[in-house]
Amino acid sequence: MRNFVVIFAVGAVVTQAQATLPILLTIDSTLSSADFQVCIGETCDSAVSAISGGILMDLDAAVAPTQTNLFDFAFELVDDLEVFLDLGVGGVAVSATDVLLMYPTPGVPVGPIPIDVDVFEFMDVPALASGVASYNADPIPCLILAPLGLPCEWVFDLDALGVQSLDAMGGTLSIAGDEVTVTADVALSLPIIPDAPDLATISFVGTIVATGLLPECASGDFDCDGAVDVFDFAAFVACASGPGGGILLDGCETFDFDADVDVDLNDFGGFQGIFGGS
Repeated sequence: MRNFVVIFAVGAVVTQAQATLPILLTIDSTLSSADFQVCIGETCDSAVSAISGGILMDLDAAVAPTQTNLFDFAFELVDDLEVFLDLGVGGVAVSATDVLLMYPTPGVPVGPIPIDVDVFEFMDVPALASGVASYNADPIPCLILAPLGLPCEWVFDLDALGVQSLDAMGGTLSIAGDEVTVTADVALSLPIIPDAPDLATISFVGTIVATGLLPECASGDFDCDGAVDVFDFAAFVACASGPGGGILLDGCETFDFDADVDVDLNDFGGFQGIFGGS
């Protein structure tokens, strides 16, 4: 499994320069699954596996984010997979183990892309598959494979297929408190024989649910965008409760600089000290 700790550190350095928030999301394997399908011509069979792994993204703000970048992902199929393609005159048994789809250039972002009412879609996302696949053909299908220079039995590494582009990676992003949830559809189709891409394919179509925590925001940074500016000043005005007035809204505690459970002129002095303008 990829070392997300190192990639997270790289992403944090990059996004800090852009005043954005890196979010490391862990995939919930109980809610995430992929359909692994193998086709020879028009004949297909599929098997389902749970997915584990993680995603590294960023957000431009903790409140109502409008854009995101993708820095890394690793989608691991938890289960070993077996399918059988019945060609009518015999068949081909295909298996795959240790299948992993990963981002080939971790730390180098795809994006930024917009988040429109919680919906996002990444385009042209590179992906590299790894793992071991094999097939075993019955006698007559074996005769069909022979003119293509393929043996009746074959074991091959999926990473030999090289870097591909995901057919799809998009979904929704929601924030509740300090928890970020991403629900995304991911699809990738690979030719088993690069010289004959229409003859046989392996495809992955999955739904991923991943969660992570927002990083802690600095005092006074209401929208958690890495800057204390006019947008935070507008929030301060809305949060101002006066001496003993309490905390009016969720998030207003960021302006309670003297920790006396209100937002008043004493707190405005602390806000002035860190205000950075527009």
